[in-house]
Amino acid sequence: MNQDNRRLTGLCLSFFVLFFAFFAASNQVAPTLGDLGKTSLAILYSAFAVSALITPSFLQCLANRSNNDNNKCDNNNDNNDNKDNNNNDNHQQSNSLRAETTALILGSALYAPYLFACSLGTKDSARWIQLLSSGLLGIGAGFLWVAQGSLLTASCTTQNRGRWSGIFWASFMSGNAVGNFATAGALTKFPISSVFLGLSGVSLLSTLTLWIFVRPRTGNMEVSNMYARTTLLTGVGEENANANANENTMEADISSGLYEDIVKLWQALNTTSVQTLLPLILFIGCENSFWGGAFTDVVSTKHDSNDVAMVSGVLASADIISSILTGMLLDIYRIDARLLLSVGLLSLIAGSILVWMEKNKLEMDVAMLNTSTPSSSSSSSSSTASSSSMWMIYVAGIGMGVGDGICNTVAIMRLQVLSVRYRLMSRRTAFQLFQCVNVAMTSITFVILSQYPATKSNVVWYVFECLAILSGLCLIGNRQAYTEED
Repeated sequence: MNQDNRRLTGLCLSFFVLFFAFFAASNQVAPTLGDLGKTSLAILYSAFAVSALITPSFLQCLANRSNNDNNKCDNNNDNNDNKDNNNNDNHQQSNSLRAETTALILGSALYAPYLFACSLGTKDSARWIQLLSSGLLGIGAGFLWVAQGSLLTASCTTQNRGRWSGIFWASFMSGNAVGNFATAGALTKFPISSVFLGLSGVSLLSTLTLWIFVRPRTGNMEVSNMYARTTLLTGVGEENANANANENTMEADISSGLYEDIVKLWQALNTTSVQTLLPLILFIGCENSFWGGAFTDVVSTKHDSNDVAMVSGVLASADIISSILTGMLLDIYRIDARLLLSVGLLSLIAGSILVWMEKNKLEMDVAMLNTSTPSSSSSSSSSTASSSSMWMIYVAGIGMGVGDGICNTVAIMRLQVLSVRYRLMSRRTAFQLFQCVNVAMTSITFVILSQYPATKSNVVWYVFECLAILSGLCLIGNRQAYTEED
């Protein structure tokens, strides 16, 4: 296993550990803290979006600090040779991945305070701690996810990009699945406050695994040597090996300031290929908060926290399987990404409709309780209806998990391709774009849910379905957004 593959393996392991803790906790935040929990999640994702916007500049600052021995030439020397040397310095700093590994460690460490604050419960004295720590987590998440996307892109090749995108997403969602199943068991023996406290400790373990296993590139090892080893393992031809070796050196320039980062982000947004992907990225943000907020709200209204954890675990398990299969289909069988996305969008729409049906059944049950008198027969029918609805909830979870795995794996891979193959943006800009747009939509959806709860209103379904339809319509747009060919 070469150095890049070892780094990616460590990245997958660390994200499994971190999101074992975070997803298990976040799915219990709204049921436990109520409106305060939804507000804290909205703050979290708002801070995440802002943090993602500034992270490329932050990464460049880290790179500059860690490369003091390779400082740029004096600013007074503005001849072409010095400009070329500066560009080479930037690429060497970028390719070392030292900034990305540092940001991953820092970002992961900022998850623990929020999980600890949630363990304090609904006490008035804990509210400001929960809101403040949710903002800190959002800042850390911006560092974490943009650095992750940059490191993933730099460490992949043309032949394994889809597979590693799928494997990464599967590892990330494995944390979701295992964390929720573990929480379901823990809640039968421990109070929710103790579960939150334990999960905060688990999240800190991910910081340790990132520090141990996700190391920057050492020495002056050239990109071509790394891809030459990959070529021997994958059996690709010499011509493809040379193309792989040049991928990182061909990518768009890494910027060095916030203004330059925003300009490059705006330039990327003005390209047809990125505009074609934009509705999908918005939809991903909406559906993430849909199954993390609306879905869990509907389930928790009629069932207990243990059921919420079990359903969330099943959703994540379906997500894992679909993301791995999607990565393999993209790399090995070269299945058209638009075909896969069609399946993913339909699966998510079907799952959301089942949740909507369950929500309507809850409203009908409440109406019946208000107009009927208690009896043994009504109690028996209520128990049967509850058992029946639980199966529908599990089917909805599977549908949303399958769709989420497909949509995220395709989006991550295509952003990498647009970055390194078509040079529409740097790899940092690509994931700055993904996280800013995706997370901003997640935050907006949580705000919608706080104002129009899913158990009482259909507003979130209107937003969800409109974005799904718009994403589907964009599949017939610019081919470069979804295919390898120009």
